[in-house]
Amino acid sequence: MKYIISRLLTEGDMNAFNWIKQHYTRDEIIETAKTSRRFNPLTANFLKYYYNLKEEEMIYYINIKNMNYVYY
Repeated sequence: MKYIISRLLTEGDMNAFNWIKQHYTRDEIIETAKTSRRFNPLTANFLKYYYNLKEEEMIYYINIKNMNYVYY
């Protein structure tokens, strides 16, 4: 379930998002948003604002902040 939701959110469009909302509960979608590492920045940001989540709750943002990138 989590894999299907995260893949459709990342690769799909708004039609895919509406399909997810029809077939999964709000809690299942939010749980996936909090625990998935497979998102791209656009998807993670969309879910954060759509479901009013905090970055501290989402594994995606926690992992990004823990990476040590060197910027030039």
